[in-house]
Amino acid sequence: MNESKLLIPTLHFRFFERALVKELTEYFNDKFGLNKDEIKRAIYKADDVQTDFENRLIDYGKEVLNNIPVNAVRWSCWEDHIIVRTLT
Repeated sequence: MNESKLLIPTLHFRFFERALVKELTEYFNDKFGLNKDEIKRAIYKADDVQTDFENRLIDYGKEVLNNIPVNAVRWSCWEDHIIVRTLT
């Protein structure tokens, strides 16, 4: 396989500021000659969109759970987790 046609940056999503932004910026600048400031703006925009999607997904999940009849389940939120218990 011709690896020159593959995009192979090393991504460390856990370390967004320290690693991800730096690695993606350097990779796309070196590989495609893209402007570093434009790359950074795109990364931050993508992160904002992803965060918004995750928040809307959580809100939708809460809405769905709130519309389940009370005698069917009990649920609660703990940090980023939703705990569901069926009542019998």
